[in-house]
Amino acid sequence: MTPSARLDRNELPFPPDAVLLGPWEELLRQVNRYPSGAWQARLTELVAECNGCRPVDVVLGAGSSRVLDLIWRAAVAQGAKVAYAAPGFEMYPIYTRQQRGVAVEVPLTAELGTDFTRLAEIAVAERPALIAVINPHSPSGRRAGPGELAEFVARVPEEVVVVIDEAYREFDENADPRSSAELATSRPNVVVTRTFSKAYGLAGLRIGYAIAGPRLVAELNACSMPFTVSDLACAAAIETLRDTGQHEARMTALRAERAWLTAGLRACGLAVVDSAANFVLVPGEPGFAEHLREGGLTVSTSAVGTRITVGTRDDSVAVLEAAREYRRPNEPAVAADLFTG
Repeated sequence: MTPSARLDRNELPFPPDAVLLGPWEELLRQVNRYPSGAWQARLTELVAECNGCRPVDVVLGAGSSRVLDLIWRAAVAQGAKVAYAAPGFEMYPIYTRQQRGVAVEVPLTAELGTDFTRLAEIAVAERPALIAVINPHSPSGRRAGPGELAEFVARVPEEVVVVIDEAYREFDENADPRSSAELATSRPNVVVTRTFSKAYGLAGLRIGYAIAGPRLVAELNACSMPFTVSDLACAAAIETLRDTGQHEARMTALRAERAWLTAGLRACGLAVVDSAANFVLVPGEPGFAEHLREGGLTVSTSAVGTRITVGTRDDSVAVLEAAREYRRPNEPAVAADLFTG
């Protein structure tokens, strides 16, 4: 297997298997028809079952990016403030501009985590329409535990919508999917978003969902359009949720690869943030990304460093070979202890 040139999109490196492909032939014969709604209902019921909530608490969308777009449309009026950690998901400022909102960007902490203290202060003092939190965070990979999230949400006034963006939740071995779902359904201003694009490997089919209480669900449905989620995407998502054995095996393999890549980069003298996602961040090092790109490896960059998707072993080997060329092995990394433990 040759290494991938794309290590900037945080895609799952595993292709679909025969079990996942099973229902597609029948559905492909029906693509001349609009989605029936039956597959959406089945997926909604299964998502609710997996998260310990009710089907009426679930809203499907064409990837979590579309669900997030709905949330911005429902919550953010012209001139309203939107607060989020920066850098973060590249679409947050775009959604905010589209709604003619005012972005309030909060720098990450020294350890490159979300500054919940500052976000809570802004919630109380400035009453933004919406606060968005990514957990685990992108691009750093830092995670916040359920207690920290619950404490933060408790400090936010109920008129402020809190989005907990869990696009990378499945890569965190310590995550409890039901804890955040319970937080969303027990608070009138909290909505959790998830995707099948990352850990479930369905990026090309565009399928994701939100979990929220009745008021927010009604507002999202009011902003939604029909036929945005295909039967194919729903059927594939159902198969991935049912095939728990393969999913867990893939998550175990990817976490092991993440640890191997992290250790290898550190052995090359580079600081690496301990990640709970399917990527690793090398903070600082402004020349490192360009060095990787010159070697044919496309990676993502931001103000805090270089983000590298965890892919196959061949991908990791290619990254480490480039890292050894970039920096002498065992050369100390600056402030490496900030990002470990």
